[in-house]
This record gives sequence, C-alpha cells and structure tokens, in this order.
Amino acid sequence: MVGGTRLGTGFVGLFGVCVGIGLSVLVLGLGGNGLASGPRSARAGGTGVGGDPAGTIAFTSNLGDQLQLLYLIDPQVKSFSIYRVDPRRGSVKLEAARHYRSDMQLAEYNNETPTVREIETMLRQP
Repeated sequence: MVGGTRLGTGFVGLFGVCVGIGLSVLVLGLGGNGLASGPRSARAGGTGVGGDPAGTIAFTSNLGDQLQLLYLIDPQVKSFSIYRVDPRRGSVKLEAARHYRSDMQLAEYNNETPTVREIETMLRQP
C-alpha cells in the first residue's frame, strides 16, 4: 500500500525491475550496453564516493537461467555486498554484506595443506 492505495503486483514487479536496472546502470555505468549477460566488471563513475579514485568495483554473474548476482566491492572502506536480482519477480535482495578489513589481517584461515606456516618453514630450510 502506498499513500492508502493498494498497488497491483504488476506495478510492484515493474518497480522492482526498474530498481534493479537502475542500480545496475548506476553502479556498472553500462549506459547503452544493456545488462550484463555474464561475468562483467566496471568501476562506477570517474571518482568514487568521497573522492575515492579507485571507485566502487561492481560485477555480475548468472545464477541459473533466471537470476543474477550483483557484487559491489568498496576497496576504500574494505567491504562488499552481494545482491540477488530476479527480473521475473522484479526484485533486488541483499544476500550478504561484510567488512573484510579484519579478514585481511589473517595469515591463513580454513586452508588446505600445505599451510602458510608449513611453506614458511620449508623456505627457511637450506
């Protein structure tokens, strides 16, 4: 309901598609290239938010035949978010968000062998 008026599902679906397309065009800077049909990346705008010269990194990937994932990475803030875009339903849903600043301080986590420590030990041996 908006302003006391019930909106039909067609309007809501169209609104969701417009939001998804608008977000993709804004972030990916696709202009006349249309939506990404496969993995694609771009940097938003000439300079990013707050004068960040690196800008926001964005790319999409297909999730099955009907869905796409939109990935946004802010290297300045060291965070990322992932959105699921469903053009059939006209929806954009935040799936995950995370600051990775502390993750980057780890020497290793959940790795297969040889571990970082094992490699460092091998390299120190004559």
